Amino acid sequence: MNKNNKSSVFLFTTLAASGPALADGFLEDGKASLGLRNFYMNRDFRDGAGRSKSEEWAQGFLLDYRSGYTAGTLGVGLDVLGKLGVKLDSSPERSGTGLLPVQGDGRAADDYARLDPTAKLRLSRTELKLGALVPKLPTVQPNYGRLFPQVFQGGLLTSSEFDGLTLNLGRLDEVSQRNEAGTSDLALYNRNGRFAAAARADHFYLGGLDYRFTANWTGSYHYGQLEDVYDQHFLGLKGRTPIGADSLEADLRLAISRDAGAGRGGRIDNRAFNGLFTYRLHNGHAFGLGFQAMDGASAYPYLDGTDPYLIDFGQYGDFAEAGETSWQLRYDYDFAPLGLPGLSFMTRYFSGHGAEPTAGGGSREWERDSDIRYVLQGGPLKGLGLTWRNATYRSGFSRDVDENRVYLSYEVALF
Repeated sequence: MNKNNKSSVFLFTTLAASGPALADGFLEDGKASLGLRNFYMNRDFRDGAGRSKSEEWAQGFLLDYRSGYTAGTLGVGLDVLGKLGVKLDSSPERSGTGLLPVQGDGRAADDYARLDPTAKLRLSRTELKLGALVPKLPTVQPNYGRLFPQVFQGGLLTSSEFDGLTLNLGRLDEVSQRNEAGTSDLALYNRNGRFAAAARADHFYLGGLDYRFTANWTGSYHYGQLEDVYDQHFLGLKGRTPIGADSLEADLRLAISRDAGAGRGGRIDNRAFNGLFTYRLHNGHAFGLGFQAMDGASAYPYLDGTDPYLIDFGQYGDFAEAGETSWQLRYDYDFAPLGLPGLSFMTRYFSGHGAEPTAGGGSREWERDSDIRYVLQGGPLKGLGLTWRNATYRSGFSRDVDENRVYLSYEVALF
């Protein structure tokens, strides 16, 4: 049994022993859903050594149960997250998309499954969770780009005792990656050999404050530390200003990162400034312009398997090499004004230059992404969604890639 699940099991036993008291809130307010995701992915490497293509097809089932809280001053509850992934098509020559675990012989597993409980306590407007966590914070952004979300083990305290102010404090101890049945150590993501090592750590500490100044504007400060590897300070400002029937949205971010403690990942020295401005029209169109700059002696550090909290993080690249500057043009369209609610389109282009990759090579890279999505708005299959995501990535220091992802998603409310 995972060491971090013991508290959840103990809580479950305590709740079971309390008998009828569970019906008052714990069971009555509980809800469960079953998410289904049928996913095909093709990643075509256009040059360089190694396999020329990764291509797989899989089916995922995600059970999400969330109890209510027991009555009384201190409410007690239990959440459970269960996943089952099933291989539909793969081969040793085409494995490695991230949809399925890859075995020692290069073959993808036929299936994989995991069940994660989370104990939770609530006092007033403060909640403590122990066990499985999927936090979404500037310092840790779990990836959900395949069948399942990346799930961490640890503890997280979230408090909203004061109007407009949200406090987060926590510690993560290990992780179950998106295509993993077990758990792994926390580690530094070492894309392109950016750092001295993909250093592992026992804990990731986090804390943060988000303050809503007005109904439309929020300021943030967050801190994260991967033990003996790096620490990171984040400042952010996000909001929107109405302009007639339209609006101008701004998302400004600054992250300052340094090596910490024993410095297992080598020297880390990065200041990442990035921002995105979006003009959103009332008729479904939206136009975005983004800018991102890496200052300092190293690339931007983040946890292995997670998404970096960067404006210019695309479907494939993150544009976060040491010294790199990049910009982004983005266009979104919601077809609802044309009488096609549920249909949406997005395309964006990234261009980066000045990169100083550790392994050498060129200094430029670019990426073009396009997404089209349709969600049924009515009928017996209301909520069924079809998404196609396409990316083209070209680089002077990394392998060129063409990528397609197609998936059907549907969620069934069990109760």
